[in-house]
Amino acid sequence: MNALTLRRAAACLIGVALIGAPISIAADPAKQASSSERSKAKQRFEGFAASWLSDLRKQEQQARRAGQNHIGPGEDFTLELRSTGSAGAPYVGILHYTEHNMRCSGANACQRTGTSHVSEIFRYQKGKWIY
Repeated sequence: MNALTLRRAAACLIGVALIGAPISIAADPAKQASSSERSKAKQRFEGFAASWLSDLRKQEQQARRAGQNHIGPGEDFTLELRSTGSAGAPYVGILHYTEHNMRCSGANACQRTGTSHVSEIFRYQKGKWIY
C-alpha cells in the first residue's frame, strides 16, 4: 500500500469513529488517467511489436536469399504489459515468441536446426516504446 492509500484508509477510520459512518472517497484522478494511459500504451505496444517482428522477418529473408545461416521469428507471439511504478517509464512491454535457427547450404536451401523461446523487454517512456 502506498502512502496516499494509507492516508485515505486512516481518514475513513477517523470518519467512522467520529460520525459513525464511513467517509466516501472520490475516485482518484491519477488512477483514471493511468487507466487511459495504460490503454494508449497497450495499443502502441501492439503496433510496436508488429513492426519489430516485421523487421526481424525482413532480416531473415535477406539472410535466406544470401544463403547465410540465420535465426528468425515464428508466426505466433504473445504480449504482456506491466506497470513499473516509475513516472519516467511507467510500463514495460514483454514480447514472447519462438525463434527458429536455420542452417543454409545455399540461397533458399535452409533447414530448421532448432528453436528457442525468446522474451524481449521494452520500456515505455515519454509516450514511446524504446528498445
